[in-house]
Amino acid sequence: MAYTFKEASYEHLEAIYDLINLRINWMNEVGIKQWNVTDYWGRYPKEYYKKLIDKHELFILLEDDKLLAMAALFTSDIRWPNNDIDAFYVHHLATNPSHKGIGRLMLQAIENFAKTINKVAIRLDCAIDNQ
Repeated sequence: MAYTFKEASYEHLEAIYDLINLRINWMNEVGIKQWNVTDYWGRYPKEYYKKLIDKHELFILLEDDKLLAMAALFTSDIRWPNNDIDAFYVHHLATNPSHKGIGRLMLQAIENFAKTINKVAIRLDCAIDNQ
């Protein structure tokens, strides 16, 4: 299978919105309380993702032309101690739940990308009680 990791563009927005909704529905089905109980679309409306694209902070993983994963890569995050290191802070990571192992592949792609631009770390944002 050929996977492509790249910066998202406006042409990917509808697929990104669909992926987020798919993940929210999956959380409801399996009883995980995260995006599905926090008014995700109220906190992060569709315009938010357009701004991430404008700031070159939204990345995707494709198989051929099918979107399998997405994440925002920030260069700072006030919630992390030692915020002054040159790292990526991974937010809004979403994967297609029907493709097992895609999260791992997405994080590997982020790590590889980070190395190419001399980042010293990647830090994953997640709920503290997320198993």
